[in-house]
Amino acid sequence: MKKEKKMNLAQFADWLRENLICEIRQVGRRLEAVINAEVIEAGTYAALFAQMDGSELMIGELLNTFHSPEEAWAALDSGQASAYDLVPFAQWVQDQYWTAKNVKVQKIEF
Repeated sequence: MKKEKKMNLAQFADWLRENLICEIRQVGRRLEAVINAEVIEAGTYAALFAQMDGSELMIGELLNTFHSPEEAWAALDSGQASAYDLVPFAQWVQDQYWTAKNVKVQKIEF
């Protein structure tokens, strides 16, 4: 997996398509994606958005996971969904877990 230090929206869309199972759309100057999160929890989807801040690509992930792509898109469309703070792409790609190799996720029941 190629980890770019600097990236724009078009490059990020290509990176997402290359590395994840996802649907992508551009809304104005913002890129939105719904990602199949099956590697983390069966039957779930995650949503994120990206936007440029000057020359820096910033990524934000919604806090919730969703049970369908439609539910994830609705959350993105609402503008009301809670999201983690925006982080630069280089930090996000280092911290994200969807493409991590040899990682096993164990669900903890409370």
